[in-house]
Amino acid sequence: MKPKVKFCGMTRKEDIEAAERLGVDCIGFVFAPSPRGVSFDAAGILRKAIVRAKLVGVFEQTEGIGQYVRELRLDYLQIYAPIETDIRSDFGIPVIRAFRGMPDVKVLRRTLDHCAFVLIDKAPYCSVADFHDIATLPLTVRSRLFLAGGLTPENVCREADRIKPYALDCARGVESAPGQKNKHRMSLFLHSISL
Repeated sequence: MKPKVKFCGMTRKEDIEAAERLGVDCIGFVFAPSPRGVSFDAAGILRKAIVRAKLVGVFEQTEGIGQYVRELRLDYLQIYAPIETDIRSDFGIPVIRAFRGMPDVKVLRRTLDHCAFVLIDKAPYCSVADFHDIATLPLTVRSRLFLAGGLTPENVCREADRIKPYALDCARGVESAPGQKNKHRMSLFLHSISL
């Protein structure tokens, strides 16, 4: 089955419209200090450009995000903070627990008791996620995995075939500059996994 695709760190209306036309599954807004971050007010304006794709709100912590869920009509929460309880009941939408670097398999299994999905992103100071280790994860974990960190139109087909994640998450790999997506590279990325 073809994995879903999320383009993350969207900051411009024209990029969202282009991604929608190309058929991307999810669009990510980063609500944290980042060159790809957006304010609550900017996200409210950008939200209007999303017609078909699901909107993922990316946060460092769980505190104070209820307003974002309600007013921006988020479809998913992506959270980097540890999650020890089932917060789906708090917000009513699926939660993606994000990790920087490869966690222990037991940690991943425990996390999936509380969250719909896990996301494995590159570790700080590394150029790409350790795709070799991720490929060894049990299929029960990979079937609920968003793979991120170092994906590009040039390598995504190989990694998608090898790892078979639920979804592929790309930000930098389809950009002309931080927060500015490149329509041609977005198209190449999506075309690469449909081959």
